[in-house]
Amino acid sequence: SDYYPPSMLHALFRLAASGIAMPDATRLVTLNPAVAVGIDHRTGSIETGKQADLILVDETSGTPLVTHTFVNGNLSAQARLQP
Repeated sequence: SDYYPPSMLHALFRLAASGIAMPDATRLVTLNPAVAVGIDHRTGSIETGKQADLILVDETSGTPLVTHTFVNGNLSAQARLQP
């Protein structure tokens, strides 16, 4: 995903659209990669003591769009969607 960062987000929503439950699809693109590189004790899931940057996503247009980004618990970016 480092060559095309949005690919993980799009993959998550395609997995969910194929019938995989959203929590399971989310683990496939967050926790599983962290486990693969041995950093799951620090990141990859939302748990007390772990590092977590979060995004809010709007998919009402059929394409997942990041609307809010939180880094270290603070809002760091917010998009304004045009109607």
